[in-house]
Amino acid sequence: MPSNALPFLLQVKHYPKKTKILLRLFGQKFYTSEVPILPEILKNTLPTIFKAQCFNEQKLPFHKEVQNTELGHLFEHILLEYLCDLKFSKGKDYVSFSGHTDWNWQRDPRGTFHITVSSRAHEADLFQTALSKSTLLFNRLLA
Repeated sequence: MPSNALPFLLQVKHYPKKTKILLRLFGQKFYTSEVPILPEILKNTLPTIFKAQCFNEQKLPFHKEVQNTELGHLFEHILLEYLCDLKFSKGKDYVSFSGHTDWNWQRDPRGTFHITVSSRAHEADLFQTALSKSTLLFNRLLA
């Protein structure tokens, strides 16, 4: 991999009521617990992420879940947080986005995640800005 290449690949497909993302990680890190600098970077860059709602099997709040979750799941939450922040910055009083991350490493290569976000087609500009910010932060976390 060239030194200026991202340690991951994103493929994005927009639909009328949702956006699907294929995320492929190229490194050997697949869990947040394998990135020791992660809590500090998130605290300094996107502290509101720790208050995000998260629906997981253990029913953990996100500030606990983020300590040892899949990096694809973290990317979903980063994107959702930026989407909300951007919509609030446009003067909205109520903002709601949802997401879901799936993976099956028996079917797909290890480090492959399928992320679905409830971003509608008419929000494409907002989504692109949030995706760019998410990509920059995610790259920083993996660097």
